[in-house]
Amino acid sequence: MVVAFAGLIAQRIAGTNAANAFFYPGTIGVLSLLVAYIATNLGAIRHLFVRARRRPLWQLVFPVVGIAFLVFTISRNVAGTSAPYDRFPWIVLAWLVAGGLIVALAPGVAQRVGVALTREIEG
Repeated sequence: MVVAFAGLIAQRIAGTNAANAFFYPGTIGVLSLLVAYIATNLGAIRHLFVRARRRPLWQLVFPVVGIAFLVFTISRNVAGTSAPYDRFPWIVLAWLVAGGLIVALAPGVAQRVGVALTREIEG
């Protein structure tokens, strides 16, 4: 929240108009969400078809086609964009790398967060 608020203040100081102040973080959020959807589909494939065959193999086509559409959507929204939109995929990549490093360098943290969330959901 602090980062978002600081970003809004910086945009205002830089003279960014209201429409762009909405579209800049919106674009970053949508790109991040598309990556999250890909991760969700990969998790579904692993859960439903790799670890144990929980569904018929022909149903594998649905998450694979979903991933293909998501990759196509990301590529169409990234390739050939003008500044500053051409920088936003790099911002998303930096956040993904930061998260990956946290998980890789402190694997116990991710597991503790998962356990705490599960405990909270189950009440």
